[in-house]
Amino acid sequence: MLNNDITIFVNSCDSFEDCWDPFFKLLSKNWVYDSMPNIILNTEFKSYHGYNLPIVSTKVNEGIDYRMNWSQCFLKGLDFIKTDYFIYLQEDYFINNKIDVKLINDLVEVIKSNSLIDYIGLTDNGSSGPFNETSDTRLWNIPNQSFYKISCQAAIWRKTCLQSLILEDENPWMFEIFGSIRAGRKNSLFLTVNRLKFSLKENPIIGYIHTGIIKGKWNIEIQEVFKSNQISLDYSKRGFYEKKKYSKINLALKLISKPRYFFICIWHWIFKNNRLLSSKSGFVQLK
Repeated sequence: MLNNDITIFVNSCDSFEDCWDPFFKLLSKNWVYDSMPNIILNTEFKSYHGYNLPIVSTKVNEGIDYRMNWSQCFLKGLDFIKTDYFIYLQEDYFINNKIDVKLINDLVEVIKSNSLIDYIGLTDNGSSGPFNETSDTRLWNIPNQSFYKISCQAAIWRKTCLQSLILEDENPWMFEIFGSIRAGRKNSLFLTVNRLKFSLKENPIIGYIHTGIIKGKWNIEIQEVFKSNQISLDYSKRGFYEKKKYSKINLALKLISKPRYFFICIWHWIFKNNRLLSSKSGFVQLK
């Protein structure tokens, strides 16, 4: 049974506490199955319980005399997972459709049965390809030259693999970029769902607006999701995200003032614009 083989890991921090109740209300509503797997909510000091869900709050910073960064909290939170595999989510992935639990269960069996598979992305966000077809028509392989081999979008992970990819001084953005390079050095398979069969807009396995919060403010599209699910909250505390007219200029000035991030962006741009030149098509046979 799924609930014995996998955990749901919700990565969060205390400053996103206002997301927890709507997130878990929607998870509870849309997880249509006879039982819910254990849920790990990764927090710093606070805890949450609701909707009769089996939630364990990690409170990873409790008893530590310094404020841990994102990757340190992430690593420590993963230690609370007791299963070999888990579903990765974040607190602002507000689920707006019935989750295809049967298919997720099938994909867990796929990763369990093949020791080479470490990751299966569950949405069409994250890697943007190029991809290779596999012998399982539901799944595509993410080759090394793909843009974002791994991401922080909804996915099934082998726990030991993810633990090996996280470095303690990286933020989420750096993790996705440099973690993808580290993933490419592994002799394992990183897969994603077939984008022609499954997407967030059409036939999603687990559907959510990408994402509910942008740069600390509400995505304006989330209002309709909450309204249709009788969720009320005070949007004024965060406000709504508005794309700044000169955001690219401001970003460039910010990056120049921080040389480390500037060179990361230059590398990122070069990789993005040259990845297709080195792409190779290939069919991947899964066991």
